[in-house]
Amino acid sequence: KESSKTYNEIKSHAATRYYPYTPLFSGGRTTGNPSASFLSRPDMKILQNNSANIGKLVWFPYMERDIKLVAMNLFPALPHLGFWGVHMGFDAIAMVNLPMSPGLLPTEKLVYIAEKFGANGMAGIPSFIRNRFIPLAREKKVEFAGVGGILMAGERIYERTRKDVQEGLEELGMKEARVLGGYASSETKHTFFGECCHDDHFNSGYHN
Repeated sequence: KESSKTYNEIKSHAATRYYPYTPLFSGGRTTGNPSASFLSRPDMKILQNNSANIGKLVWFPYMERDIKLVAMNLFPALPHLGFWGVHMGFDAIAMVNLPMSPGLLPTEKLVYIAEKFGANGMAGIPSFIRNRFIPLAREKKVEFAGVGGILMAGERIYERTRKDVQEGLEELGMKEARVLGGYASSETKHTFFGECCHDDHFNSGYHN
């Protein structure tokens, strides 16, 4: 019966678990029309937890050495899984979290902020990092921390791109840099895939 205690408990649980709390939008690259995927409040908690775990895949060797993470989000600031997943992950594990964004700030400003704050962990779209961020950092002759990591996602990561990013970071002073890939989509909500290791001898693959 609708008036029963059990019915009301089930109704309350369903409303909390499945009620569309906030949308994330896909990139809409195929059709040009981004589609919305709605997350409930419990989905958001899972998203935060999984985002932190993906960040730890990149940072765990440095955590053991007590190297603090000064994180910089280089994903476009949109209602999109890339930006918010990275922001939540950094928020959970970083000593300093810099939620910057290409498009809202010129790349020149992003490079300046990265150097001044001593950013040693970044995440962004591979083509932006390789073709805009690192070349401009070279042009401005900035110097990054000697140890750090970068997570690239949002596009397919070609080995040439990975190598260029690795070499670029080393040239800018980050001699020990972990350059890893991640994969996710707004439609999968809080399901992520990330690498924990990548080099010429051992490719870890992507972990769910």
